Amino acid sequence: MGIWSSKNRTLAVAIAACLAVTSGSLPAQAQDSWTPSFQEFEPSIQNAYDRGYHNVLIRDEAAQNGSKGSFYLSPGFKSTPENLITCFELGEDLDCGTGKQGFFSGSAILPPCQATIENCIEKVWVYQGSSPVEASFVRSLSGQTSVGYPAKGIPAGSTVSIWSSGTQHSGGSGNYAVIPTLKFGISGNAISIDRFTVNVIPVKEVAAQGAIAPEFSICKGPRRVDDVGECIDNGNFPGNVNCAYTQTNICGVAQNFAENTRVGVQLRLSNKVSGWFHGRLKSPNFAVSRIDSTYNRVTVDASPAVVSRFFTQTRPDQGHPILQQVLGRSNLGSGGQFTIFESTRPDAMTVLRTLRDVAKDTAAGLSTVWSVSSMSANQASYSGSQCLSDTSRLLGIVTTNATVYSGQAPEFRGGFLSYQVAGMHYVPGGTELSQGSYDLVLRSDVARCLYGFSRAPLSASVSVVNNEGQRSFATTVVSEKNGWLKMAAYGFTFSEKTIKVKITKAKVPKAKKKRAR
Repeated sequence: MGIWSSKNRTLAVAIAACLAVTSGSLPAQAQDSWTPSFQEFEPSIQNAYDRGYHNVLIRDEAAQNGSKGSFYLSPGFKSTPENLITCFELGEDLDCGTGKQGFFSGSAILPPCQATIENCIEKVWVYQGSSPVEASFVRSLSGQTSVGYPAKGIPAGSTVSIWSSGTQHSGGSGNYAVIPTLKFGISGNAISIDRFTVNVIPVKEVAAQGAIAPEFSICKGPRRVDDVGECIDNGNFPGNVNCAYTQTNICGVAQNFAENTRVGVQLRLSNKVSGWFHGRLKSPNFAVSRIDSTYNRVTVDASPAVVSRFFTQTRPDQGHPILQQVLGRSNLGSGGQFTIFESTRPDAMTVLRTLRDVAKDTAAGLSTVWSVSSMSANQASYSGSQCLSDTSRLLGIVTTNATVYSGQAPEFRGGFLSYQVAGMHYVPGGTELSQGSYDLVLRSDVARCLYGFSRAPLSASVSVVNNEGQRSFATTVVSEKNGWLKMAAYGFTFSEKTIKVKITKAKVPKAKKKRAR
């Protein structure tokens, strides 16, 4: 990822990455994935902020991946432009050759697997129907790479990889960009994993004069905040915010998945990627197996989620006093063209609730998204149970198509696993209701830990309730197989909802007594 850039350039790339992942019941004419319309509001997006308006966008957390192909390391427990040091090979002492001790942080896009066992992509499949068909690796994009240390669990930094499938997307080709990103920290010889994310994006390459491949300069040492000549990330391309990636004079434009598409990714991952996954999937299958003392094999196979997007314009001083404070602390910054909130943060829920009427309770657009991210230890710790906050292994995955959601492990209270979601009532057009989806895949032994059950077969009930405790209609699915309990709710409508799961012992049919002859 880039080390430093101006606010406006950072926001532009953030939007590009976030909106580049889009699926499902979309208009037949839809090709490119949805992005905010620059002609949608008055005053225009470009000068709205100077006139007291905010162009408010809620984007996905996974959008922060970007499309860069290197990692960076910053010595010291506080990274500032003054002490920022960047390198692409750590050296034997894991110090970027500086001889300095302290904390280093890094980020790497994972490569396709080679002979060495390391963090990497083993397989990708994109298919329709019940039989997975492997996609073929085409190439890795041009861009800066970095040297990893597999034996110590430090990932190599590669670039976005392109995979080809016989299953075409809305752009008429079968090419898909795969972007697995691992963020990590190094303190002494101790390696910690901050977050893992993987996006799969349908793409179509188009000519784009002025676009360049992501490149980085090495920062040799302390520099002034305004000294951008040596360290600036020059991989940004402001001409089209819908680029999933750029190459020289090429934009990889994000497309929509075709309906009824499923995507699978099999990865080798450090076993320090633990706890929980969350993201934008529907009906996921999830498997984890041990490779050795350092690495696991993690497989996720799922349909993309159809996500209703929130984008509107408001002035905080015109009838929405609560927004003055909330918009001022946007977790991704205010100013420039957009005020951005992440879909998993509490402020995003407040923004959606407060601006629902301004947005006419209608989504600005639909995206088809295939993405999954690991949760931090803090995100898992709110679960209310040690059974759900175990960080020694992967416990499960929770996914939804809701515009905003809690982004944490389901909370265990009152005997229920509870999860918060919210969205607009209507899809674009304002007449058709938005249909929600929620999936929870949980280790069976974790479910038994929660409820104190023995090895008896498990069952579960899933309910969707609003703030008044009224239940919404939803089709629910429950199954247990290969040590995993799958629970789901589909077809519920939105405002703000709590999805509640209660796990019980499955009833075992009594054996019929044989009649004496």
